[in-house]
Amino acid sequence: MSKRIKLGIVGCGFAGTQTMYAPILRHLQQAEVTALTDPDPNALAFMTERYGQFDCYTDFDSFLANAPVDAVLLATPVFLHEPQAIQAARAGKHILCEKPMAPTIEACDAMIAAAQANTITLMVGFSRRFDKSVQLAHSLLQEGRLGRLVHIRAEVTWCHDLSPLGHNWRQSIRTLGGLFQDNATHIIDLCAWWAGPIETVSAQVRRVRADWQVETHAHATLGHTSGVISTIHTSNISHKPTVESFLLEGTDAALELSFGPAAKYASPEPFTVYLWEKGVHRRELTLGNFGNIDRELGEHSMYRRSIDEFALAIQERRSPWIDGFAGRAAIEVVNAAYLSAAHNETIRLPLVSSGDLKSIFEKMPLFTTEA
Repeated sequence: MSKRIKLGIVGCGFAGTQTMYAPILRHLQQAEVTALTDPDPNALAFMTERYGQFDCYTDFDSFLANAPVDAVLLATPVFLHEPQAIQAARAGKHILCEKPMAPTIEACDAMIAAAQANTITLMVGFSRRFDKSVQLAHSLLQEGRLGRLVHIRAEVTWCHDLSPLGHNWRQSIRTLGGLFQDNATHIIDLCAWWAGPIETVSAQVRRVRADWQVETHAHATLGHTSGVISTIHTSNISHKPTVESFLLEGTDAALELSFGPAAKYASPEPFTVYLWEKGVHRRELTLGNFGNIDRELGEHSMYRRSIDEFALAIQERRSPWIDGFAGRAAIEVVNAAYLSAAHNETIRLPLVSSGDLKSIFEKMPLFTTEA
């Protein structure tokens, strides 16, 4: 067995590392977390008090120079991914970058180029692909259980009172993207995995909340080269409980995956899965969890499986399942959605440029009750 990869986590905030990765650290099979860095000492203290002893740094430069790591997990704000990834690549560290990969396709290209120039592994954290319910859906599609796939309908909505978790960087124009960038990147990646490459994007976006400088509501229609149409709705102005759902409609049957009212990113519970035929509910296919939550996290956690795939790719000197080009492909669709909304036209991929996204958001009016 190859030696376990020594992994350092960059960014130890609540919504990322503390919620998603901390509970599975001791279940990692191919990697071990040996160091942490965050400018907030309280975030580091939270991790060390609950999850073990790590080499801790409040300065990223010092972390790269001194931490005992082979690779880094970037769980930082999206606008930091490009500079941090380039710096890590030059330091010879392999990179697992949380989604969204970067705000623009140009930033993604710079990250990919840095990884290639320094011969390091770059993977993007599309953890939903490792979810057991999502993989069940893919298997059923491959087996032809739905017939020919025609349409995917996806929705991620957050209750207004629950999103965001206090004022944070996700609301800032520095991100060059709001809820669609943050949440729809997972959905875009899954739609492309299920239905094939995306070639057209048509979207409408709205900034409905005055405390946000970027969009809080978006609806997009994606055209795939396979002929499948995907529609995506994201919002954090919902008055319903938080929902994440998918409906995959085929010529012979439809498959429904739904989760809520908890946030899927923070819960190990499975999607509820139903197979529908001819308008009649025929079968529930929900994959139950082990009664012991520790066993469930160890065997099925999408975050554990994502990190171990990254570590295996490094050990086997191969490209990871979800490489930088997959991360870039999702950002290309996100950028195209903003351009489509700004110019009121359907955008055909590939994009030549992400355009002036900052200007798009600066000019985006606040959608109010006044007509």
